Amino acid sequence: MRDGLTPRRALLTVLLALVLLLIAFCVELLPRMLRQERVIASTPVPTGSRQQTALEIGPDQRYCQEGIVFAPEGERLLLSLTQDSPLPTELTVTLRAPGYRQRVVVRPEGHQIGVPLDPPSKTVTGRLCVGNTGTTATQLAATDDPRVLARTKAVPWGGYPLAIAFDVTFTSADEKSMLQSLGTTADRAATFNALGPWALWLLLPLIGLGVPALLLGGWYLALRAPGDGPGDRPGAASDERSR
Repeated sequence: MRDGLTPRRALLTVLLALVLLLIAFCVELLPRMLRQERVIASTPVPTGSRQQTALEIGPDQRYCQEGIVFAPEGERLLLSLTQDSPLPTELTVTLRAPGYRQRVVVRPEGHQIGVPLDPPSKTVTGRLCVGNTGTTATQLAATDDPRVLARTKAVPWGGYPLAIAFDVTFTSADEKSMLQSLGTTADRAATFNALGPWALWLLLPLIGLGVPALLLGGWYLALRAPGDGPGDRPGAASDERSR
């Protein structure tokens, strides 16, 4: 008695599974890959940390954070104010690194502050400062998470580092889909790869097509009846002995 399916039924089962995978890809993954949104370039201090707190910054006060990475993809800086904080009349943002310096004055209209930047031509590490050059005190969204503080801390101008860091996120200037930003993602990942970006572009289709093909092929072999293989047909053993 056969324990598996005939080759034809096994193939139909695998094809049905392939169709279901394609439908799931078109319904779930493809819309996400085509959705337009600002691409996050880096998050030196992630927004929405579990240990969220506030950093009060009064008029004529300025806080700086060292070890901030400025990348060519970081065309927009995101700062956040706490929800119950009054809006400041004016903030001055200064970015400084070897061979790169920029100063931007913003007048916030909401608690999420987008600061347009002219990013450096190459990735550099330096200092980011936020100063309250207005007349109203406000509160920057911040964190006291030890994992973040191991990388950077807020330092008042002329003072000592505090056990707190205000949120910092860099994004692209325009909204892009995941497919449009695939090249940037591959180039960024290539910094950890000695072979360069071409190796990642070669690996992507192998993973995207090769892994599903191997899984479906293995499933087909598992579903196929034992007697359907060339070595399992009746008389195969006697033919082998007669040679």
